[in-house]
Amino acid sequence: MKTIRFMKTQWLCQLALTTALGAFAAGNLMAADPYYKDEPQFHKWPDSSTPRYKIKRFGPIGVGLELRKPNFTMHIVNIEEGSPAAATGKLKKGQIIESVNGHVMKDEDPRVLLGNWITEAEAKGGIVKLMVKDDANAKAQEVVVKIPALGAFSKTWPVDCKKTDKLIRECADFIAANKDECSIGLNGSVLFLLSTGEEKDLEVVKGWMKKFVENYKKPEEGRETYPWFAGYGGPAFCEYYLRTGDKSVLPVIKDVADSLSRTIYNGSWMGRGAASYKYMGGGHLNAAGLHAVTFLLLAKECGVDVDEHTLQTSLFHVYRFAGHGNVAYGDHLPESGFTANGKTEGLAFTMQAAANLHPDGERSVYAKARDICANKAFYNTSWLFHGHTGGGIGELWKGRSMGLVAEKRPESYRSFMNERRWMYELARTKEGLFGWVSDWNVGYASTALEKGNWGSFIPMVYTLPRKALRLHGAPPTKYSHTYKIPDRPWGNEADELFLSLTPGEYAPGKRQDVSKELLPTHASKPVIALLGNSEVTDEVLLMYAHHFEQSIRTTAAGYINKHGRFHLIPQLLKSEDARARMTALSCINSRSKKSQGFPQEQLTPEIFELIGAMIDNPKESWWVTMGAMKAMKRAKPEQIAPHFDNMMKWLDHHDWWLRSAAMQGLTPLAADSQYYKPFLTKVAEVIAGSQRMGDFNPLDGITLQLEQADPKIQKLGMEILGKSYLKYPDELVEPGGQDLTKNIDLLLEGFAKDLALVPGGYDVIYELARKRNPDKALPHEKLFLGADPSMFGPELRKSIEPTIKNRLIPEYIEANRKSLEKEIASRIPGRAIDGLVDLYKKAGINDYNWQLHGPARDKIVWDYITFDPAEKKLWESGHRFRKVAPPIGSENWFLPDFNPKAAGWKTGRAPFANNDGKLAPLGT
Repeated sequence: MKTIRFMKTQWLCQLALTTALGAFAAGNLMAADPYYKDEPQFHKWPDSSTPRYKIKRFGPIGVGLELRKPNFTMHIVNIEEGSPAAATGKLKKGQIIESVNGHVMKDEDPRVLLGNWITEAEAKGGIVKLMVKDDANAKAQEVVVKIPALGAFSKTWPVDCKKTDKLIRECADFIAANKDECSIGLNGSVLFLLSTGEEKDLEVVKGWMKKFVENYKKPEEGRETYPWFAGYGGPAFCEYYLRTGDKSVLPVIKDVADSLSRTIYNGSWMGRGAASYKYMGGGHLNAAGLHAVTFLLLAKECGVDVDEHTLQTSLFHVYRFAGHGNVAYGDHLPESGFTANGKTEGLAFTMQAAANLHPDGERSVYAKARDICANKAFYNTSWLFHGHTGGGIGELWKGRSMGLVAEKRPESYRSFMNERRWMYELARTKEGLFGWVSDWNVGYASTALEKGNWGSFIPMVYTLPRKALRLHGAPPTKYSHTYKIPDRPWGNEADELFLSLTPGEYAPGKRQDVSKELLPTHASKPVIALLGNSEVTDEVLLMYAHHFEQSIRTTAAGYINKHGRFHLIPQLLKSEDARARMTALSCINSRSKKSQGFPQEQLTPEIFELIGAMIDNPKESWWVTMGAMKAMKRAKPEQIAPHFDNMMKWLDHHDWWLRSAAMQGLTPLAADSQYYKPFLTKVAEVIAGSQRMGDFNPLDGITLQLEQADPKIQKLGMEILGKSYLKYPDELVEPGGQDLTKNIDLLLEGFAKDLALVPGGYDVIYELARKRNPDKALPHEKLFLGADPSMFGPELRKSIEPTIKNRLIPEYIEANRKSLEKEIASRIPGRAIDGLVDLYKKAGINDYNWQLHGPARDKIVWDYITFDPAEKKLWESGHRFRKVAPPIGSENWFLPDFNPKAAGWKTGRAPFANNDGKLAPLGT
């Protein structure tokens, strides 16, 4: 029901619009959306009750559509000039398409239907018969649109496929005819033209490169190349050199590599070369950074002198993610789940570049890492176009990456390509270019000739099998160099199992046959449905607990917990397969909102003995050891003690992932009289010498233990940790020059917040902070001003109030003088005045607080009327403002002399009809 209510009081006139919207329950599709015959493959699928979805273009036909309820009725919203649709002279905005070649919107994902209709039409002479009507009540008329008859896709497309070849040629020719230059940027046109492997396209690139080099000027000092540009544009310059040996581009490649060496920190980069830890808790943006590593590896293959520190630390940083889940957004541990915005699939190409560079090539660990990352696309594709910035960027990498393992997983690759074919058909333009379409969280949708230029990467799903690029598996050229990068940047021999494509034995002589995995039945969404069934057998859960894909194993772990199959954990912990052991540890370490977690009462002595054996085994994989140490934080101190020395060794490790895991596992000993001193002394040493936020994260758990410790241990523990606060450097600068000093305050702010949890912590922090920052009136201002003053000791309370009145308030007034004067003059208080009032309140002065004027909201008596407006509008969420005509007699409702009672209005207190349709006072 749609209603409009007019309300008046002596204090306020207000127009309110209310609505009731139905909820879409994805977990019960058939009940929620009767349009679909079966659950669609790709989440998030269109909801037929949603008012409208936009299809930017119906592929090469040249029609823009809105799919409106009911059942995705096709409304034409634009006709592209010069398109096949425009050539009919019969199509226009506002018309409704009833059917396409006899097909109607029914049962299936409308995006899939539209893409498949293009495929069918081009295979049958290029005839597109549209039944079109001018409005909902008109009779439909046939309009025939003629598009080029490209023929059908072959069974092996994009290999040995004439249609694919035509699509490649059409796109390459249009780019060549309409683009006359290249740059170090986001445009993939150079890489695409090189990927065709055709001499004609190489000549175009040669012309672009010649023009670029002639106009190239070395960047001014301080103007660094964005990692985004280095990672997306730089590889094309390297591939060009490796193809042609044109040395004129080497100085360009060198300059970009040098720029990356000046902006790298902690093994990676932010997207635009800065270094702020405030961004995503560590500052990295791996969506850009991992491709910058790809560029550096290619540059090294070109023989360019790449800074060794930059090459080695960045390779180490990204390699760790292979086989361990999804590439993290920033400087974090691998992410779980099946959505990573293409970062993991992009890592497959980084590992391809590493395999190219290493002397062992396809025999190297990097080739294995490439394959495990590439396979992620198969399982992740259930969650199409998922990504917080718009999933279009992820799909640029998914389609291509699966091509890297086409020969190793032929049936899965064929299913993957066939089931996703529609999205590439819809992405085509009338000119032959590509760009993602629709409203379904799709970003990065520009074509090769539009701002952003992302579309050139899309058709490389067709060209990858040609293996014309080194990144696509082309053999080394006479210009290629090898270089002895580490044989294994992270982990030990046991860790290589996490890169294997062979599942583990889940029972004697039994392995899952993954060679027949197909997208409709074995991608992540159907696997989740299978494992989520409460009647799933133990055997199936064990089988998937041994799967080669980390996210599938983690899913199995979640459902082992959810279904209460805790008896499987000892069996998995005893497995000879490290991946199965890690699945068990994932069960134990689970704290996901989607999982019930592993009950403490199920953690038997046997389980902790098995976990302890992993920690004590020097040949155990690092990844499993990490999981084992994290699990130990749930043990009793006496269960941890036998493994104390072996866990302490990991606190000296060069990788914060392992240091952090060891800290977490040893945390219960932070309050133990025997172990707290050596443990906290080592923690303080780690903190004082670390610039990684990951090392600081376990401190909250440690201080929570101290909060419950004996007062003597509390005092000594705070003294130990406090020393690291004072010893922390005043300056942090990377070897390449990137200055991290501005992040010190953020690191120490978090440190101070953790220490404040311990009784008396605020007083300790205040004294430490004043010693470290004697010139600051109140170090960690937000911490102290946001705290409950009852947590302060007498001395701190005595010193903080005059500090606020005598120093902070005058400083605040001076720093915000212009804003304060503007707000006072306008008589509209804002943030500046609110901040000043808050400071006075913190000083115990309440003279300037906001005061209530007029009656309380729940005491106001309103005059109101409810009615259905005659004016109609498609019902949807968001802004719904439109002009409406008031009921007869209420035309002047806003005038002071309007008589509500005479006009038939009712009287009551707010809210109106919000409590099961009954009027009720506010708060009931």
